[in-house]
Amino acid sequence: MITFFLIALTLALVPGPDNIYVLTQSIQRDKTAGLTITAGLCSGLLLHTVAAALGVSIFFHANPTAFSVLRLLGSLYLLYLAVTILKEAPVKAGGGKMEKKALGKLYLKGIVMNLTNPKILLFFLAFLPQFVHSDQNPFTQTLLLGTLFILATGLIFGSIALAAGAIKPLFRSVRFVRVMNFLTAAIFVILAVKLLSADLA
Repeated sequence: MITFFLIALTLALVPGPDNIYVLTQSIQRDKTAGLTITAGLCSGLLLHTVAAALGVSIFFHANPTAFSVLRLLGSLYLLYLAVTILKEAPVKAGGGKMEKKALGKLYLKGIVMNLTNPKILLFFLAFLPQFVHSDQNPFTQTLLLGTLFILATGLIFGSIALAAGAIKPLFRSVRFVRVMNFLTAAIFVILAVKLLSADLA
């Protein structure tokens, strides 16, 4: 369990679409936006955990076509996010207080982003099952491992949101926001390409 938790912490720290989005939104908006996205991402992890506990990984291993469709849909969504970010007007960082409706959209986006994140997708489909012992209840073990992963993600992403929200006054330049948007979009495009080439083997 300790080894798994340390791996989960490491994965949460590795740059990806999820933590990058938490970082950029916390700087551009505030820590509330970052924490809201984190809550959405953790909700997505909960869905991943339940799916893994129900044996979805076995289904995708037995149905490569279904996994190919999943990869394609995930890649298209990442590309959509990249285009959306590039089209956003570069508002100065640290704007006014966000409305509940806007926070709700960020929460839902966090869920969908996590469900289509190739790193998380492959982790739950191919890597996590390796920590499940055959001599114990696989359903219970998977739920426990998934809970540890959610805890690790919440700790790291929450810390990123709080830290980035605290330093946002240093980054009020519209040019800085534009550069951050471009870098985030570029990461999404790279991950979309990686997801298309992902393999469960």
